[in-house]
Order: sequence, then C-alpha cells, then structure tokens
Amino acid sequence: MSIEGSEIQAVSDYKVDLSLERVQETKKHIERISGYIEGYRFNLGAETIREFFWHTVCDVWIEEIKGELEGDTRVEKLSELLYILKENLKIMHPFVPFVTEAVWQELVTLGLAEGMLMEQQIRG
Repeated sequence: MSIEGSEIQAVSDYKVDLSLERVQETKKHIERISGYIEGYRFNLGAETIREFFWHTVCDVWIEEIKGELEGDTRVEKLSELLYILKENLKIMHPFVPFVTEAVWQELVTLGLAEGMLMEQQIRG
C-alpha cells in the first residue's frame, strides 16, 4: 500500500470526516492517554499506546482499509489513515520522541505534514 506522487496533494488537502468510526475511536484513545499522562501513570499510557497502535491500527484498520483503496474512495481512505497516523504520532511523542519525530519528518518530506512534531497540537 502506497501513495502515488500525484495523490499526495489530494490526500494532504482532503478534509477528513471527524465523525468516522475510526476517527472517533482514535479521539477516545487520545483522551484515555491524555488522562494517564495527566495522572502521571506513564506505564499505563505507554502500554495503551502500544496496544492500540499495534493491535487496532496496524492489525485491524490497515488491513480493513487495504480492501477499500480501489476506486472512488481511495483518497478518502488514505486521508483517514494519514489523520490516524498523525494523531497517534502526537500522543506517542512524549514516550518515543526520536522515533516519532523521524517518522513525522518523513511525512514532511512527502508534503503530508508541516514543521516539527513537537510543535503540533493534539486534536483529541
């Protein structure tokens, strides 16, 4: 699964529907992690991040979306995945800053993000 060069601008410009189920689930996840961070329960935050990103985003959502990438909804689905990735990178950043910043800078290089990750506001 990849983004064609000609699709990058369309994916970057597409406004994701914030009422989508996966987007709503991501927002709930971010709220949960924010609560752990505010309560100084970093161990629970780190474990919840790993569990959600690995078992929900990677194992389930990416596999589901792979089948939906053909046809008219391709840009919409890629934009949804990009939104989910960016929001997860933001919440992961306090735990693995060098890794998340490196991934973010790859997105910047592709024209899919701007600036440094630590400057971004979490939307959760």
